[in-house]
Amino acid sequence: MDSDLAFYKALGGGKEHKPCSGLMALVSIMANPFSKSRMRANLMAVKSAQNTTGEGYIAGGVYVIGPDGKATYSFSEEELGDKAPIPDVIAAVHAAAAAAKTAE
Repeated sequence: MDSDLAFYKALGGGKEHKPCSGLMALVSIMANPFSKSRMRANLMAVKSAQNTTGEGYIAGGVYVIGPDGKATYSFSEEELGDKAPIPDVIAAVHAAAAAAKTAE
């Protein structure tokens, strides 16, 4: 478990990236039916049960790590609920796998 939030701090450039500053900000975004926020659209599009345990205001992301230990791809949520483009992630995984085979 990443109790020090090191992964999130790495994605955020040294500190956790919180696009929504707290409960009141989230409520104001969700309560405004005219909001153009991607966060509101992302949260409204969810059709499954949500995990409500833990810190809910820290944005996440994706790293693909190459065989040299360096990130070959990174994606950070700008708004809660943003998703990394799957084709980009797959391409980065293929590139990292090819680099691993070449390194052998």
